[in-house]
Amino acid sequence: MSKIKDIKQLYLKAKNHFFHFNFITQETEKTEAFLLQCTLLEGVLYDIALNILHTKYKTLFNKKKGRYSLDYIINDLFLLNIISKKEFDILENFKHDRNKYFHNIIKQNIKTTEKELGEKYENYKEITWHMVEKLENLSK
Repeated sequence: MSKIKDIKQLYLKAKNHFFHFNFITQETEKTEAFLLQCTLLEGVLYDIALNILHTKYKTLFNKKKGRYSLDYIINDLFLLNIISKKEFDILENFKHDRNKYFHNIIKQNIKTTEKELGEKYENYKEITWHMVEKLENLSK
């Protein structure tokens, strides 16, 4: 149970980080908040998927543990009816936005990208918290 508490604390730090612009620039803070959000959401989805696989599909659990990409995680969660079609679509958009940023970071205009990432952070706040709650419910 302390794991969920730690995850929630990390999420609140990301959320607070987004709103406190004490140093550098507001845009840089938004970029950092988005990166924390990406890390947290990916980790939570990974834990949810592995939790389900470990409980119901031990053979798949052993195969996927340690090399489970975000794409496969999202697909598996949908196929196992852990997430709804709406959640699937949001997570697919998240994956696209995350990949677009990570895979093209060197080619991007920093100022434009920072503004966009602030908007992306806002877009995925609700789904991130929802997935944290889902992991918490599965842990009970």
